[in-house]
Order: sequence, then C-alpha cells, then structure tokens
Amino acid sequence: MTKGREALAKVPGGDFTLVHHNAYKANELGECFERNAEGMLKNMAIHELALLVTFFGVNSDTLSDVVADKAYSDLRTEKGPSSGNDFTDFSRIGFTVTTKAGAKVSVYADRCGLELPDGAMADGGMMYSSVSKLGAISASRGPSRRLVSISP
Repeated sequence: MTKGREALAKVPGGDFTLVHHNAYKANELGECFERNAEGMLKNMAIHELALLVTFFGVNSDTLSDVVADKAYSDLRTEKGPSSGNDFTDFSRIGFTVTTKAGAKVSVYADRCGLELPDGAMADGGMMYSSVSKLGAISASRGPSRRLVSISP
C-alpha cells in the first residue's frame, strides 16, 4: 500500500486500484455464500473499504460518485450445502469511487481467483494493485503474496 501510494504521488491524475481475491472454486460458492451470509462487501471487500477511508479520505462528506463495473460484477444465487437454503451474493464485484477532490480509486474483489477486466489473472492470496498511466514497478513480499504494481 505504501509503495503504491508513493508511486501514485508521482503520477498526477493517476488511478489506484485495490484488488482482493480468494481461491474458491465455482462449485464451492454455495458453502462460501452460506458461511459468509453477511455478503461480499461486509465479509471480503470490507478491507478495501477500510483502505479507502484510511488512505484516500473517503467518507460520506467527501464522496462524489460511485460507479459499478456491471460488466465485471457477478451476482448469483447458490444453494447452501448445510441448510439447503438459497443465498444470493456476488462471486465478484468491481466499482470505482471518486471523491469531491478528484481522487479516483477502484475496488475489485473476486471469490474465485482473480480475473481483472483487462484479462490479467491471479489465484489465491491477496493482492493490492495500483494502476496508473506510468510504466511498471512491482514489489512482492512473503507468504501473503502482497503485491504493489503500477502498469500502463
């Protein structure tokens, strides 16, 4: 996060993207939705929402716009294996938040690995990615597979 924000500061008008992915398989989503019935935003993307507040000053007073990436997001209903009940949640979600000051940050979360809109793929772990209009910088650390990158 630190390296991504430092790199973003060097790119006026650059965009920042927070990415979080799990390694569930599609046939495991029923169990995932049942166990995490509070939904993807409260269970998974809450970490990225906290980063928006902490590092980008996003709150109800500073928020200008939120745009859903409808083509990327996938809302589905799956049957919970323990209860047999249907659970509706996102298997993946994407949206971009813009503040009144003009900061633009996107969030992409995917329960089943990660497929970003540009076709890049990843699986397992957690990844944070900063995307801007500048060349490529990347750094990776430890078993959590945290990655900060800037790409064209």
